[in-house]
Amino acid sequence: MNKANLNNFINKYHLNGLCTQVKVISKSNALITSFQTEDKAIMGMIKVNDIGLPDEEFGVFNTPSFQRILGAMHGEVSAELMFENGMISSLELRDDSFTSRILLADLSIIPIVTPIKNVPPVDATITITPSFIDRFNKAKGALADAEQMAFVSGKDGLQLILNYAEHNTDTITINFDTVEITNEIPILRFNANFFHAIINANKDCSLGTIQLSEAGLMTINFRSETFQTKYLLVMLQ
Repeated sequence: MNKANLNNFINKYHLNGLCTQVKVISKSNALITSFQTEDKAIMGMIKVNDIGLPDEEFGVFNTPSFQRILGAMHGEVSAELMFENGMISSLELRDDSFTSRILLADLSIIPIVTPIKNVPPVDATITITPSFIDRFNKAKGALADAEQMAFVSGKDGLQLILNYAEHNTDTITINFDTVEITNEIPILRFNANFFHAIINANKDCSLGTIQLSEAGLMTINFRSETFQTKYLLVMLQ
């Protein structure tokens, strides 16, 4: 098993600590999960290929511990699901130096993901490029305390304003490389920290898009040769 692919899978749902408990499906050499954060502000679907576990379902309860243990292992590891009383109990990882055992969880204690009913139509589609990710990261670095951002339509087209507020404050406006607008959208405000975590967990993508709905939903899709991810963010009230 390639440690980097497993770590990539974890990063894409963990999002720097926003989600720590997930149900994982191992199928056809891929790992798949659907998750949502505790406050239900983010929902996501992750699939990463070339993992190399047998077809099973199991729960991860303590992702930070999983990530720390995996970080101590070398680049190539062997992995085996361990059973107790006919149920998956742990994941054993081996390399040239270590044998590590990661406790897995009964699926009954993993939070159930509640799907969004009646997903609204898309009113604007934005292409995510490496240059956009770089611009956003530089802007977020300059306004590290900014918790809000907004998509705003104006004379210069659709733009993203970091640290957007209805009162005067420091802001940075970011332009997009490619935008396709189907219907005019109102000002849509989202959590800037959540967005920051998502795009950085997927900056190794070959293709990414942001889809906005005037109803207040942002859908972010990423794809590469080894993974597919999808995130849904609910607009700030």
